[in-house]
Amino acid sequence: MKCLKQCLTHLIIFSFLAVPLLGEPNHPELIWHTFESEHFVYHYHDGTEQTARMVMKVAEEMYPHVTDLYDYEPATKTQIVIQDTDDYANGGAYYFENKILLWASPLQFDLRGNHNWIRNVFTHEFSHIVSLGKAMKFPITFPAAYIQILDREKPYKDNIIMEYPKGIGAMPVANVVVPMWWAEGVAQYQFAESTGDLWDSHRDMLLRDRALHGTLFSWNEAAYFDKKGTGNESVYNTGYAFVRYLSHTYGPSVNRRIAETASSARYWSFNRVFRSVFGKNGREIYNAWRDTLTANYLRDTETIRRHEKKGEILLQKGPAYFNASVSPNGEKTIVSAAENRDYLGQTYLFRLAPDGHLEQLDKHSRIRGDIAWSPDSRYIYYVKQRLPNVYGSVYFDLAKYDLETDETEFITENSRVYSVAVSGDGEIYVITVHDGSHNLARVSPDGTVEPLTTFSYGEQVYDLDVSPNGKNLIFDMALLHGRNIYSLDTQTYEIRQIVPSGNCDNRHPVFTRDGKSVIFSSDRTGIFNLYSRNLETGEESLLTNVTGAAFYPECTPEGEILYTLFEDGIFKLARLTQTDVVNPDHAVYRPYTLPDNNYEPTQLPYFESKPYTSQFSRFFVMPYLMIDYNKPKLGFAAFQNEVLNKYNLYTSMGIAANKDMDIYARLDFNFLLPTFYLEGYYVTYHLDPQSERLYELTDLERDISFRLWEAIGGVEYRWMNHLFHLSLNHQQYSASITDYDKTRGILYDPFGYTYFKGTSIQSDWTLDFIVPDWHSDINPRRGFSTKLSAAYDINHYLQDFGISEEYSTLQEIYSRENTFRLELNSELFIPVSFPDRSALSVAVNSGWQENTEIDSFFHYYGGGRPGLKGYPFYSIEGTQKMVLTGMYRFPVIPDMHIGLEPFFFNRLYAGIYYQAGDAWRGGLGDLDIKQNVGIELRLGGHSFYAYPLAISLDAVYGLDSFSRLDEANGKMVTFGKEWRFYWSVLFNFPNRTDPL
Repeated sequence: MKCLKQCLTHLIIFSFLAVPLLGEPNHPELIWHTFESEHFVYHYHDGTEQTARMVMKVAEEMYPHVTDLYDYEPATKTQIVIQDTDDYANGGAYYFENKILLWASPLQFDLRGNHNWIRNVFTHEFSHIVSLGKAMKFPITFPAAYIQILDREKPYKDNIIMEYPKGIGAMPVANVVVPMWWAEGVAQYQFAESTGDLWDSHRDMLLRDRALHGTLFSWNEAAYFDKKGTGNESVYNTGYAFVRYLSHTYGPSVNRRIAETASSARYWSFNRVFRSVFGKNGREIYNAWRDTLTANYLRDTETIRRHEKKGEILLQKGPAYFNASVSPNGEKTIVSAAENRDYLGQTYLFRLAPDGHLEQLDKHSRIRGDIAWSPDSRYIYYVKQRLPNVYGSVYFDLAKYDLETDETEFITENSRVYSVAVSGDGEIYVITVHDGSHNLARVSPDGTVEPLTTFSYGEQVYDLDVSPNGKNLIFDMALLHGRNIYSLDTQTYEIRQIVPSGNCDNRHPVFTRDGKSVIFSSDRTGIFNLYSRNLETGEESLLTNVTGAAFYPECTPEGEILYTLFEDGIFKLARLTQTDVVNPDHAVYRPYTLPDNNYEPTQLPYFESKPYTSQFSRFFVMPYLMIDYNKPKLGFAAFQNEVLNKYNLYTSMGIAANKDMDIYARLDFNFLLPTFYLEGYYVTYHLDPQSERLYELTDLERDISFRLWEAIGGVEYRWMNHLFHLSLNHQQYSASITDYDKTRGILYDPFGYTYFKGTSIQSDWTLDFIVPDWHSDINPRRGFSTKLSAAYDINHYLQDFGISEEYSTLQEIYSRENTFRLELNSELFIPVSFPDRSALSVAVNSGWQENTEIDSFFHYYGGGRPGLKGYPFYSIEGTQKMVLTGMYRFPVIPDMHIGLEPFFFNRLYAGIYYQAGDAWRGGLGDLDIKQNVGIELRLGGHSFYAYPLAISLDAVYGLDSFSRLDEANGKMVTFGKEWRFYWSVLFNFPNRTDPL
């Protein structure tokens, strides 16, 4: 089979970084606008005008503070892209492109407190732009360099020109080499006087909990992400705390000194950076800080630990249980849970069974926010995630679950709902989000949403409840720092604050069943605990006393309180059966107040915008050195992105001393719903004239060179877990022979010819339904992936030469080798309980060609890395192919922290597998099954702190023996009954759906 792409595997490796947003929806429905200020260019789409005004107000204010701290200014205006296409909150700093991407929706995250969203997220991302720009070792045009190695199989016959790799290696040489704790720590610290972000009680909760339970990160652990539960946020958190310590101890300018030192090509580990800056290695400083931190937390919580009150723990597998809700009749309890999952955001709807375990109700969609009941306790109202719409946007809507029929249905459509509450007479109230602000609304039975508030300055509303008489809504809301608790009269729409703020965070309010009091969570001591407030007298009482935190109270008809207890890294479900008050003296921790607000979010500037026109990043270049056939090849990859990613260009070129050349280019057009692209390959390859296979019993020395090119045009569309792809390609392979008579010293004119011309139209359907978890990159455990391809090939293959009647010259004579073909690659993963995180997988790699008489040049190959690994790639061939693989993969060391800065290794897996299959010509009767068994080691980690590192090693033994004729010399070559070895050092691990 033609294998130009297979032989050029190294060119595709660069795509890991070339197109940062590959796979993101194109959103052609958006109408974009642009305006500028002194240091920034802003791009926003219809519906985000207010957020754009908020960004403009903050950006120029923060610019001098951040740039002065690092003595660094971007060379060009920073591009800011503002979007509100999903119910999603985040920001991104593309620091090489000098671009910031901001989502308008405010962030609700149970491991962080609430601050003014735009002020916080912009300053965070701009701090990335500046601090990492300062830390660059090379000019910004060069994001990285690469070293690549191709280790090819030994040929078994002479007509194989370019053997398939048995080993593939790619290693970056990074321009920015900083650990993740520092990169994120300085972005949260921002600058000394910043109030964009704060060391609030949530951040202190997370660090305190790890200190008290002996799980603070080591120097190595804090260097990279790739963790479960609260682990990734703990990298942020540890970095923020340590950067604050360094700034307070050595002065705020220490971050500039660290960045300047890290920018030197002399330093490739942060340990050495610290030794240069502080005269001590980083581990020594970090460990001393960590020990002091632990001692201080133990000291400051001593009284609390002696008088702790947390009630009974009901659920603690974790990682999270939120928003428990008890039915009006008191017989049923519902909870939003991520039980037995790896990430806090994987929350689904569960019912607490009488025996104490959870039963999942809605198994299809994630949920968020409060849960409510119909007055008759039959229906559950909750907010669930919809499937992406045609443009790829993902929204949350109000849904209803019927406990009698076990059926669920959406009530609203694309209303972007956050939370829900239902009154005693069945009135439904929700929180909605749009353009960076949350609002309260009433929902009618037909799904019509009636707004009750008109917040528009970034107000964040997350939790609400309805009084038993239905006259008042109670909700928490944040605008600057922390939340406060308010009520809204459902008739007059009057809003009043009902819990004095006290410069602290008060949240998660819920009415008691009699409506006389409110239970809520407050961090007034520096630790979130539950409090009750009598609405008539204003008397407040402390109900819990914990070292972690107490959130999300829910009152039962019996007067008990269910709540979420954060403890030992898990958001547990707890119950207070005795609601007697706690002596406030027993809850004393540290003096804590939120700062006075010195920012007025309602005074926003106005701007005049113009229609958006395409703008492009600079052209980025990544040099590389490739070793192939033990020969060096120098080259570069280059890419350029349009600011809104409407266009992406990627190209690469490499050349060896003998003029072997690889050229690749791809241009993506993303301005329509599907992505259109143009792609091209060009390769020249020269056989070594000293090669034994070129010598004949003559005095001629023969040089043979090859020239191969392929042009592709295609379209692809991604929806949810599906990728649909259609392409048309044309390719042409040529050769040139030059003879040199060594006896007479005569160099003959080259003889060139084209031996293959082909055109193909191909469609692909790829499904990726692998359930993401902590180690799904190295060992997927649930789900499946499938790629189905159908193609028609129009092939012209050289059969002979004839004499041109017109020119009396040699002319190629081609045979038509057309065929229709189908290919299926699929893999199914099944979890195994012992040892934990093990999995079984079954994979099929198959192909079928309708033309069984086609020339062997177009055959499938069934050996080597992508096939039966016990045999060479080219040893098994035919017009049909079927390879089955059964694998059992298990953790050897699932969580290790070995660091050889800037390289880290954090997990080791092993696998044993069996393969059976064949490639053959003809029908099933011609199938001759071959088998092999293998063992595999996979080592995962990171290089240069930020790049994923995937190392694999396979040892495979062919159980069967068979022979093939080497037509060039008439000898039989035997395969099997031997060990074969494969290796790779890449950014990710190969899979059977699209194997390398």
